[in-house]
Amino acid sequence: MSSECSVLLVGCGQVAGRYNTGPNDETVLTYALACHRSPSVRLVACVDPDEVVRREFTATWQVPHAYESLSSALDADTYDIAVVASPTPTHATVLEGLLASPVTAVIGEKPLGGQTERARSLVDAFDKAGKPLAVAFVRRWDPAMVALKQEIASGNWGGLRTGVGFYGRGVVNNGSHMIDLVHYLTGGSLSILAVTGRLDDGVQDDPTVDAVLAVNDEASIHLAATDGRDYAFFELTLVFERGVVVVEDSGFSIRRRPVVESGRFPGARSVDAGEYEPARYGEAFVAMMENVVETVAHGAPLAGDGRSALEAITMADALRHRAAELESVA
Repeated sequence: MSSECSVLLVGCGQVAGRYNTGPNDETVLTYALACHRSPSVRLVACVDPDEVVRREFTATWQVPHAYESLSSALDADTYDIAVVASPTPTHATVLEGLLASPVTAVIGEKPLGGQTERARSLVDAFDKAGKPLAVAFVRRWDPAMVALKQEIASGNWGGLRTGVGFYGRGVVNNGSHMIDLVHYLTGGSLSILAVTGRLDDGVQDDPTVDAVLAVNDEASIHLAATDGRDYAFFELTLVFERGVVVVEDSGFSIRRRPVVESGRFPGARSVDAGEYEPARYGEAFVAMMENVVETVAHGAPLAGDGRSALEAITMADALRHRAAELESVA
């Protein structure tokens, strides 16, 4: 392996590169810009069946080689890292193709096929092959989220009492991100207490499910379904013994609200309004790339791998099945 890891990007859509306008953007929202910013990788090739999309992508991101199919790319060269950013229905097939290839490590967009058994079989196969598989629940690599997780684990906030996570656009598509964030921050095992509703807000075969989850059979988290056709809304409030933590603005802000003496009612306590701290989501894609490079070079553990992703995918798929018999609420 050279000093730079070569990267093959499968898919040239939104998260691959279109969420950024080009290499000079300030905030990294795509794999293409992450490759430009990471000192340890080099984007050498991309794959997309649409010729116009390929041409625009290679021109914007200065990619030397572009291919119509994964097989063409794999026949033409070898790569250290492959990134699966193709449309969701193709994820499992692309991952199976990469499993049999000489690619050393893979970064996969969730949900690895979306169905529990297929996702588990893929994770098992990657483990058996000894091929690292990072799954892009990207907030696991956000340094601000890492620090918040450490605060919670150290007991700074006391015991978890309850929480609510707002999301829309499908329990697998977006709900799995919320489930993974709850699992990551709390470190607790999740189980289903109740499924209380569902709405179909535009993602085929993927309803947005309203449900209540248990964390370690102690605290409850309400997954509150919102209608993604109105606007994007992704926020998590965690209520602890010693205050409230809010992940706001689609995960781009964190607000800590410690317990204080009430200024209105003598002897009573309440929570402070808190201050907004920018999360560091823009650093997460680069940190993920660097983490995978360290895994390839030195066997470093991945912050988010196939096993941790299975927790969220399995829960999201279970909620989808539990909601299948409920009437749509919208």
